[in-house]
Amino acid sequence: MPDTRNDSKNSSNGGPWSPTLLVRRALRDLTDIATSMFDRHGDPREIEQALARQCGLWREYGAPLPDETPLTIIRQLPGFADWHYLNGIDPDSLADDIETPSTIECERHRRAYVLADWLQRHAGSDIAERVVKAAMRVALADLEEEMAA
Repeated sequence: MPDTRNDSKNSSNGGPWSPTLLVRRALRDLTDIATSMFDRHGDPREIEQALARQCGLWREYGAPLPDETPLTIIRQLPGFADWHYLNGIDPDSLADDIETPSTIECERHRRAYVLADWLQRHAGSDIAERVVKAAMRVALADLEEEMAA
């Protein structure tokens, strides 16, 4: 929640909701959050996430905060002058964790979408009804094979 106690008398700058005062209050708030979390031995990534969420709220209030504000505040903490959110993460290991479907699976999905689209466009026609009945027969046969196994 924004602290307006000391800034309300600065109405010559556009009042307590002027962008300059909002940025000042936001930076004070974000620094307090970062310091508090750091003192409790918070993980820098968790601190950055909390600061990013709080920055979003301050932006909704109208504070024009740059995107790099959370990172700038974290780097002001003792021992984090050169910290980056990818420190300790091997970019190659990130790519290993991504599962990509095989080419055959992609082609099956594409054909299913094409068939579904065609069936929607031709719903109610004789040919569409025959295609649906044929698909149902094949699906039931597959189910019976699975249950028998």
